[in-house]
Amino acid sequence: MYQNQSRGSSKITGHFGLKQTSVYLLLFYALFIAQWAKAEISLHSTNPIHQCDYKIHNIEKVKDPQNQSTPPQSGWTKTTIPNIWTNDPGWEQYSGAAWYRIIWDRHCINQVSHNLPTLLSIARISLAGNIYNNGELIWYDQSLQEPYSRSFNIPRYITFPASTIKDEHNVTLIKVVGLYATRPGIGRVNIGLKDDIYPYHQKLLWNNRTVYEINFVISLAFSILFYLIWLFNFKETSFGWFASASLCWVGFLYNLLATSPFPFTDSVTPNRVNSIALLLHGYCFTLFTWRFVSKHYKKTERCYLILVLALSIYILLVPEPYLYGSQVIIFFIYISLFILNCIFIQYLAYAIASFEIRILALVLLTFILIAVNDIYLAFYEHSENFLAPYSSPIITIALSLIFAWRIFLNMRQIRKFTDTLKITIEQVTDDLKISLEKKYNLEVENMRLQERLNLSHELHDGLGGSLVRSMIMVDKNTDLDRNHFLSILKLLRSDLRQIIDAGANVSMELPKTPILWGAPLRHRFTQIFEEIDIDSTWNFSEKWSKTPTPQQCLTLSRVTEEALTNVIKHSKATEVSISLTDQAGKLILEICDNGIGFDPSTVPESLHVGLQSMQTRVNRIGGEFVMRSQKGETIVQVIL
Repeated sequence: MYQNQSRGSSKITGHFGLKQTSVYLLLFYALFIAQWAKAEISLHSTNPIHQCDYKIHNIEKVKDPQNQSTPPQSGWTKTTIPNIWTNDPGWEQYSGAAWYRIIWDRHCINQVSHNLPTLLSIARISLAGNIYNNGELIWYDQSLQEPYSRSFNIPRYITFPASTIKDEHNVTLIKVVGLYATRPGIGRVNIGLKDDIYPYHQKLLWNNRTVYEINFVISLAFSILFYLIWLFNFKETSFGWFASASLCWVGFLYNLLATSPFPFTDSVTPNRVNSIALLLHGYCFTLFTWRFVSKHYKKTERCYLILVLALSIYILLVPEPYLYGSQVIIFFIYISLFILNCIFIQYLAYAIASFEIRILALVLLTFILIAVNDIYLAFYEHSENFLAPYSSPIITIALSLIFAWRIFLNMRQIRKFTDTLKITIEQVTDDLKISLEKKYNLEVENMRLQERLNLSHELHDGLGGSLVRSMIMVDKNTDLDRNHFLSILKLLRSDLRQIIDAGANVSMELPKTPILWGAPLRHRFTQIFEEIDIDSTWNFSEKWSKTPTPQQCLTLSRVTEEALTNVIKHSKATEVSISLTDQAGKLILEICDNGIGFDPSTVPESLHVGLQSMQTRVNRIGGEFVMRSQKGETIVQVIL
């Protein structure tokens, strides 16, 4: 419709705490923005000097199937603007070029106003077009051929120089090139002085562009942010679904803000993609709300996904003549499912006593009210003062604040867990320290006991054997001279020094051959054997095939001493043989006598200690100790 004005212009139009306080402030701000968006700007001039009357006489339109550079001479029909020509009889499925002709007069109260330029404001041109005034090309879109420029969401602000304006019968021609599927035509138009038109144009630019751009930037930023948060915590799937929903909304807004079809090669595909972006946004947003309240409905989610995929394939393949109707159906499906989910969240908020869920429900309730309001404005009042462009960024921020609150709660739980874990670790550390001290003390005590045991074995096998031999020598020789007695003492001193050196872990000098190893033993015991009439045979290998360690040599010596001492004390033998041979990589020590033998179950205490000492020594160096005894033969064998 259009309206004449006698002064300024002609308008052609169609627990009360921080958490609760934040919510109320947010809602108050949203309502304030909503009321501001609905406010009308007066087109009456506020400057009494600059006043002109603009009067519209006629508005017409005509088809231009050939897309010519000049309008057709005939076929013009009267119309009103804003105008979507597919709503007019005979234009239902028309795609191509059309011309709009506006005939208007201007009368100014003084010469100053008469010399001022006239401004033309057009809310939209769908899809692209040219603007002429009194036969002169004033403005044009970059492309009037496929792919067309996209001016459907760009308010145009055109200046007519005063020299081109007549007092009567000014003719403004607007050529529009559009497609049936893109709601072709022109939007609201205003003609007047700058003081009258410019404020309205600024508001129009804010409504149709700036708000969407702000929404685009906010949605993109939150999409990236919550994707990053989700990457660090895959278990919080609500973050991922919210980021996906924001990204789909970014794609939808991009197609609203883009001035060319890029990256597509035609002007229809962006509309198809926009419908798919809406469907995906609804699906992702629904799953975000369900995951946020920790709900999984596998069958319902699967059916919803199948529906989205089926509708997406349909919208991609539907022929162009049916595209607009299909878009309207998909939009209603999207809105219906979206509102149903918002209502469902209200029920969950009632059923689940959670502050976060109830705040989410409150935000989604706002969505419901805004959606109902905008649908009413669009289909019953034919108004374009929609609240959705203003509410969307605010509600997006509100949802982000809810997420921030959840992250804060999670971090607080983590902090509590960390503090508890720290205390637990300190307690466990103290307990472990006490346990280790106890273990250390036990090990020290065990080492002392082991050293005492080792010392007892050394005294028994070494010094004890030497004492036995010395006692036998003294017993057999009643006439001992001074030198002989001194040699016995030196022998005892030598055995005692060996015990001290072994206990202090002083490295012994390894004998170069088995013969040198057995020489001291042979020297000591041969003299005693001769005195008590025991024939001894000594058999040693000429060299080592593998040199034994000092500990092994000492062990072999102690075992030999103990075994021969037992022969002297207990066996009543007349023959004894001692051998150290190397057989197939094994070092074998064998002591054999022809004594009376013994039964292990009746072994005297002194002999029992000696046998146990030999066994312990051999086990300590990883060897094998074998002893067999019967009447007439006793064999002691060590295998390394």
